[in-house]
Amino acid sequence: MSEIAKKRLKRLTQLEKRGMVSQISSVLAHELKQPISSVANYAKGLSKYLSKTNNSDEILHEAVREIDRGIRRAGDIVEKVRSYSKSSKDPLSVISLKDCAQRAIDSIKAFAPSQLQIFADLNSNPEIEADPLEIELLIFNLLKNAAEAVEPLGKNGSIICAIEESETQAILSVKDNGPRISSEKLEKMKSALQESVKPDGLGLGLSIILAIAEKYRAKIDFEQLEPQGLQISITFPEQKNENL
Repeated sequence: MSEIAKKRLKRLTQLEKRGMVSQISSVLAHELKQPISSVANYAKGLSKYLSKTNNSDEILHEAVREIDRGIRRAGDIVEKVRSYSKSSKDPLSVISLKDCAQRAIDSIKAFAPSQLQIFADLNSNPEIEADPLEIELLIFNLLKNAAEAVEPLGKNGSIICAIEESETQAILSVKDNGPRISSEKLEKMKSALQESVKPDGLGLGLSIILAIAEKYRAKIDFEQLEPQGLQISITFPEQKNENL
């Protein structure tokens, strides 16, 4: 009876957190939409100005293109957050895990320090049934956590994002060479990621990873590497689409 009560209390706590997240998501999405639209308009205006003045500075043109790409992605994320707050369900499709991983890697390169080494081992291209933006967010947060873990190493920090597949599963892993974490912190990560492994953080990145993985019935594994570093693997049920 005690174990049943504990499980029910844990479930109620999770539901309470999800309710709070839904409310916060609604507020954040509403407040972010206007400034994102404003930046997007300025980016379009700057692009037209450069074309009108026949400015040939490729660095400026590339910067404007990257701003526009980033704003579009931010807008997509805001719309996804709005759908969460409304509890809406978007139709799923069979997507390329490799494409999602590549987009996440491209995004993290703009976020992480320039000296960080990011390697991609994306030789396999399995297909899974999911929302591509959610999978990209999951992978981005894995990479972001790894980047923060190796930050103390400076130019010696490295991350490897890899994809493997079997007959029935697709496995995405992110490996870093960051400092060893304590057994206690590793257990916290394994125990449903209920607490943050950062002393001053809320563990939002890990919560996003867990929530998206749960939605797609994916399994999360943590492995402490020797002599240091951590590997997080996400195992998805692979989809076979005869039409693709």
